Amino acid sequence: MAAVDTRPLCPTFSADGVPADSLSLMCGIVGYVGPDTGTRPPDVVMEGLARLEYRGYDSAGIALVAGDEVFTEKRAGKLENLRAALEGEQVPSAATGIGHTRWATHGGPTDQNAHPHRGGSDGKLAVVHNGIVENFHQLKQELLAQGVTFTSETDTEVAAQLLAAAFAETGDLAEAMRAVVNRLEGAFTLLAVHADQPDVVVAARRNSPLVIGPGEGENFLGSDVAAFIGYTKHAVELDQDQIVTITPTGHSVMNFDGTPAEGKPYEVTSGCRCCGEGRLRHLHGEGDQRPAARGRRHPPRSHRRRRPARPRRAAHRRGAAEEHRPDHHRGLRYRRLRRHGRQVRDRALDADPRRGRARPRVPLLRPDRRRPHSGRVDQPVR
Repeated sequence: MAAVDTRPLCPTFSADGVPADSLSLMCGIVGYVGPDTGTRPPDVVMEGLARLEYRGYDSAGIALVAGDEVFTEKRAGKLENLRAALEGEQVPSAATGIGHTRWATHGGPTDQNAHPHRGGSDGKLAVVHNGIVENFHQLKQELLAQGVTFTSETDTEVAAQLLAAAFAETGDLAEAMRAVVNRLEGAFTLLAVHADQPDVVVAARRNSPLVIGPGEGENFLGSDVAAFIGYTKHAVELDQDQIVTITPTGHSVMNFDGTPAEGKPYEVTSGCRCCGEGRLRHLHGEGDQRPAARGRRHPPRSHRRRRPARPRRAAHRRGAAEEHRPDHHRGLRYRRLRRHGRQVRDRALDADPRRGRARPRVPLLRPDRRRPHSGRVDQPVR
């Protein structure tokens, strides 16, 4: 077994060491496989989606493998809309589930375009997808020529229909995934479930983040460790162009060409910046690290008494008065400069490291009455 390293915060990296969030800070994916049917799969998936809300989204959905069928529910808008829809339905017991939060790319943020998307005429396959399939238009034209119908405007449904056709030929979801991803172009992460393999979730990644979360008798998938950080501190990093299959007892990895591969295991040693543990830790303690403002000249700004605003005179009256005051603008400019000089002086004194000592008073000079420099310090205006 490969050596296990430890990484703090959000340890989701690409193959070249670049944080995966910088490659695809969009959408969120969650996958779960457990030993028993019940309410745990939907609870785990919904909690994972809630932890991935920081990535941004405009719709959300969930798919559960229940018996010989796949139950799906998806809603445009916030995650609360999906949660309310699930509470209003009889959610079946399941051991496997996948979930998704989507940023709209192909097609608007509607219920029909939200993920998951079904594939096949029987609807036994469900797919969620991050990223963009660049050649989806050509693939969609091929499927339309074969008589396949589509219910959305997304590129994800094209991948779902291709997977359903490949599964009908191979009978194995992992092999169907391998056959499909070699036809896709772009950056993507795909998660798929099928009712004929109820205890399996198959995923593939190319230039889009995906992490495995090994558990005890259960396994997780996520676009970030935040999706499953509440259940396991262990994680496995996948390389580019790899396919992973998770079951309740373990996981297996292979490359797009079918050769076996292994992920890179690591442990999350500290709080994740995008979930509850240690969130915004870099902001905590800043107030304690600031030195006390000793010898502050003025009270805090919020405690100062403000002069009541003067009623503004009518424009024509103000203009008439200024005609008889030729020095009006000059005097106003002088007062503003003098006030600015006091502010600059106060800032300089507050920043002086010799705060506890007696500080000399800095004279303020009228800018319009300064004498030319003659080698000596100007005298203050009396």
